[in-house]
Amino acid sequence: MMRKMKKVSVVVLVALMVLGTSTLAFGASVVLWGGESDKARISEVLDWADQRIGQLNQSKQDNAQKINDLTNQITQLKGQLTDKDNQIAAKQQEVNAKMVELQNKQNEVNQKI
Repeated sequence: MMRKMKKVSVVVLVALMVLGTSTLAFGASVVLWGGESDKARISEVLDWADQRIGQLNQSKQDNAQKINDLTNQITQLKGQLTDKDNQIAAKQQEVNAKMVELQNKQNEVNQKI
């Protein structure tokens, strides 16, 4: 009976060891598989982030070009306004000269009367 108990104990111990080893192997495979899945997900996120960064950099470059274009247009418009101001000032001087001339003629006419 004692021998049978020892055999049963050994069989049970071996069974528990096999069960423990298989459980450990199963757990390790799950961890490794899960790790691969996490790596794949992280890789996807990093790829998406790289694409987004690329898009943002392109937008930044596009916006910088638009700002440069608008700055150039503003500079051109300022130049045109300065030209118009100068033309207006020249015309104003002509008008003032004509006014003085007309005033002088008016004074001459008034003296003759």
